[in-house]
Amino acid sequence: MIYVSIALPNTITDPKPRGFGDAAYNFLRPWLGDGLLLACGKKWSRNRRLLTPAFHFDILKQYVSVYNKAVDILLVGIKSFIHLVFI
Repeated sequence: MIYVSIALPNTITDPKPRGFGDAAYNFLRPWLGDGLLLACGKKWSRNRRLLTPAFHFDILKQYVSVYNKAVDILLVGIKSFIHLVFI
């Protein structure tokens, strides 16, 4: 069964509605502050607007080789960990 949720733009007031997960947000706030993850409303919109250009596909393309090397290193570490723990 497939469910589709449709929200009209004028019904969306906050990208992260409060209520669900408030305790987790409050727990993380001392460490993370009110950045993009925990901010809401106008502060979230401003932070998102400032960060979005940095993650444009054309800008990220030049870092693909760096990401690939980092993932290769991560996989070696995971394989070593698996051998230590499970074998």
